[in-house]
Amino acid sequence: MQIPKFNLALKLWLVLFFSSTTLVTGLLFWVQYSLDHGFKHYVARVSEAQIQLIKPKLEKMYKYDDSWQTLIENPRRWWNLQRITWFQASGLASEDELEELEERHLPRSHKDHDQRKKPPLPLGNLVLADKHHNILVGKIRGDSDDKDDITWQNLSINGKTIGFVGFEIPKRLKSQSELHFLRNQTNNFVVIGLLALIASAAFAFPLAAILVKPVQKLQRATARLIDGKYDARVEIRGQDEIATLGKYFNELAQTLEANREQRKRWVADISHELRTPVTFLKGQIEAFIDGIRKPNKDNLEALNTHINQLTQLINDLYQLSVSELGALNYQKHETDLKALVDQVRTTVEPAFIEKGLNLRFSSNVDRVSMLIDRQRFEQLLLNLLNNSLNYTDAPGQVELLLEKNDRKVMLVIQDSAPSVDVIHLGKLFDPLYRAENSRNRNSGGAGIGLAIVKNIVIAHDGTIKAESSSLGGLKIIIELPFISGY
Repeated sequence: MQIPKFNLALKLWLVLFFSSTTLVTGLLFWVQYSLDHGFKHYVARVSEAQIQLIKPKLEKMYKYDDSWQTLIENPRRWWNLQRITWFQASGLASEDELEELEERHLPRSHKDHDQRKKPPLPLGNLVLADKHHNILVGKIRGDSDDKDDITWQNLSINGKTIGFVGFEIPKRLKSQSELHFLRNQTNNFVVIGLLALIASAAFAFPLAAILVKPVQKLQRATARLIDGKYDARVEIRGQDEIATLGKYFNELAQTLEANREQRKRWVADISHELRTPVTFLKGQIEAFIDGIRKPNKDNLEALNTHINQLTQLINDLYQLSVSELGALNYQKHETDLKALVDQVRTTVEPAFIEKGLNLRFSSNVDRVSMLIDRQRFEQLLLNLLNNSLNYTDAPGQVELLLEKNDRKVMLVIQDSAPSVDVIHLGKLFDPLYRAENSRNRNSGGAGIGLAIVKNIVIAHDGTIKAESSSLGGLKIIIELPFISGY
């Protein structure tokens, strides 16, 4: 048997409806229980107050007759006495009405005294017994004749017990008036509960549709994204979890779109970088074959130069690919970063002096011991310094700065003019990216070195950024987390 498929809107409606049903059902049971027990407690409280009112009347009556014979022979009088004291105890009659009841022995006009607006009156709830607890007037309303279920109040004259008056709260209500009252209240609550369920079911449909609408938008946008339409976006409203999900979706779509454009640019840039040396080599070799040029030493050296450039480009591309794939084998050891920076500076300083650039290094500490891959970090420093060497105009200066605090180590490399436009600073670490200004490919490489530098920094849990230098050129800032103990 195939299980029916429920969409999200129907599931939400079912959840809301069943939640409302459970709540209303529980509320009905609680109200029924509360009404039943509350009514019994109400009868008990009124009966206790009624006994306090009827007690002096009974004592006065016994003192006058010197027996209970009048009440035994005239149950109607006992019933009237209960009736009057019940109205008085429950507060259902004013003093004038009570006086009229006593004078006229409760006329028939009061028999149904506003009963449709007030709870039923269990008027036969009291019993009268002699001093030996033998019941004289009244009847136990429970399922048995057990006198222990009755709450007794002593009747006395001059300290001498003449009898007892008591009341009983039955374990379950039996009188027709009481049952009718409770049945009417229960029916009313059931009707109210059904109306509440119908209303909740009706409101649940549009509410579920409203809640599902942003999810449906995300579903349609995701389908477009799967089809390769990376310009898909969703409108964000509110600040709930669905709005946050929409925000993440837009960021994902934007990232995929940027990666697609970057991949296209990669293919174009790599093709261009490879075409230039290959075209030169092809032209030279065809000239040798046609006899236009002779394969002498100068021509062969020119070929070798372009072959070396092509080899370097291929090596750079390989290094970039393995670094982005995380395939570089990092072997981290405790290393004095300051000594490493000073060593690399000493190695490249002759090339800077030859070009007319002043290379300076300063630090606020004597030693910076860190857990790093020495070989990869040396590659990082060489790429950055070669970048400054290739792009900085002479005469100029290049500064290296190494600083440390309790939480991080900062390495700064900045140079003098020319600079990079601010709009290009955020893209300098993209593979094959070069700003179209003085720092161009005629004096530099293929734009891969800074991308490799970024990957090495990330592998060391650091951050790197570029900004304009106060010296007039470019400033590269690398921040690495410092862990004490090294």
